[in-house]
Amino acid sequence: MSKCVKCGRETVDGGDLCADCRNAELVYGDEAEEKGQTSAEFRGSRKFGLKRGIIGAVLSFIALSFASSVIGYAAIVMGVRLGSLADMKGGDGIPYQTIEAVLIALTVICSLISEACLVIGIILGTKSIRGYKGQVKAGYVKPIPTLVLGIAAVALGALSVLLIFSGYVFLIIGLAV
Repeated sequence: MSKCVKCGRETVDGGDLCADCRNAELVYGDEAEEKGQTSAEFRGSRKFGLKRGIIGAVLSFIALSFASSVIGYAAIVMGVRLGSLADMKGGDGIPYQTIEAVLIALTVICSLISEACLVIGIILGTKSIRGYKGQVKAGYVKPIPTLVLGIAAVALGALSVLLIFSGYVFLIIGLAV
């Protein structure tokens, strides 16, 4: 029999970790070690996964903001192409083709920023929801704020995907005309 490298208990299968430490590592990762807490202290906290939920929700909100810009820029490009803004000129007499090219570039840049933020936000939101489920399943205190922030992160991320898709549809329609 070998001993667990974390807690010193004997392991059944001769591995490096006992069943409790292996389960804690699968569910909670190395977060408890990073904070200098034992897994038992970390698991029972109401604030379990809160930081991850907050970061996920904030990133998803940022993604939503940039996704809104994507749909706005794409709608303006569509308006320029459909002719309602074709006689538009910039302050220094810049032709509409230049303005259109800048708007297309802004659409793509905002889309890329939004996509990066929403992917990370959705991943962190999903991890927050899973962490909540793990806490409940283990019989610990329910970290309700973590669940709410996780759901918010996933919902905002999904809305961002919808807005980006709509923006691309507007852009394709605008460029096809």
